[in-house]
Amino acid sequence: MESSSRMMLMVASLQVCVVHSANSQKQIFATESSDFRKVVKSCFFVDKSMLIRDLFEENQAFQEITAGPHFAKSTNLDMIKRFFSITVNREGVPVRANITSNYKLFQDNKLLIYENDKTFFNSHFGNYPVLYIDYKPLDGVSSFDHMLRKYRHILSNTFSQHKYLLEVATIWDNEFNRTMFESYLEYSPLYDLHKEHVRDGFIFLSSLLFRHFNKSVFVLIDDYDIVSISPVNAHDRSDVIEFVRSVNNALVQHSRYVGRAVVTGSLWRGRTMCPSGVSVTPNSIGKYYGLSSSELKPLLLKFLNDKTEVEDAAHYIVATYSGYVHDEEWYLDQSAPSTRGSQVCSVWSVIQYCVCHRKLNIT
Repeated sequence: MESSSRMMLMVASLQVCVVHSANSQKQIFATESSDFRKVVKSCFFVDKSMLIRDLFEENQAFQEITAGPHFAKSTNLDMIKRFFSITVNREGVPVRANITSNYKLFQDNKLLIYENDKTFFNSHFGNYPVLYIDYKPLDGVSSFDHMLRKYRHILSNTFSQHKYLLEVATIWDNEFNRTMFESYLEYSPLYDLHKEHVRDGFIFLSSLLFRHFNKSVFVLIDDYDIVSISPVNAHDRSDVIEFVRSVNNALVQHSRYVGRAVVTGSLWRGRTMCPSGVSVTPNSIGKYYGLSSSELKPLLLKFLNDKTEVEDAAHYIVATYSGYVHDEEWYLDQSAPSTRGSQVCSVWSVIQYCVCHRKLNIT
């Protein structure tokens, strides 16, 4: 891939809970999941769906989004997946987009991307083969062999999303490829795969998706750099990091089947698992990660009735929890604190305020 984009934030999975006010019968519903279907039903939900259009219209082949915990990286990536993914039936035949559950998710919740830009929505919704990879199983790996076992688990999870391909006779040139697909699909036999097969697994799947849909694949990778902060032993550490980098590199940079890739991570430039050779440039999507002070008050008004209380709460949250900034240039010089950009906090910070400061009860 020739072009790339990276956003650096000093600030993504929204993790919330169910809260009951001690002085009110009102229930403040939320969820621990980063599943967008659940998060959108939460009283703490803030509509960031225009991220989809802005991200797409940057027209970058590779986009890396780096942010801290609880700033909606995983939730936003799940939202992106649900927007772009082609929905198919059990035989792999595409289903009409406007009758799918994903379409109803955006329509019924009157999300901004649906309400404000019907042209973009109708042109791109449910129109792309999406390869979604979650690297969270790599968290806590301690050795190369441990990492390899976890990677095989990731492959199984990823291939399972596209099990319908086994029913598409036109993409199978020979029985060997079908058997290989089944070996990736089933978790237990994956222990017999060679390292090279693990490295090439995602490319193999992207080739099948490309062939079936006759469209370039949209790759989404969540927590792609998580292994870099895992307690890998010193002897294996460089091999582990290089292996993960080689997998990412092969898929998003050298695969002719991939049209675009968006990856999320937590590490700053210099420690990144970003594919080698990918240039890094700032972009302008930081506003979709975290909450600005102007977004806090409408959120607080959902469960605080007194305007004075809202003002006090917003001031307290910004002063206490907004230790992060949106900053497109900070990463160029990490030696000095940035004074650029706007302060942000996470939705989780609002919940912490409810629980710790206002003494609301969690159930």
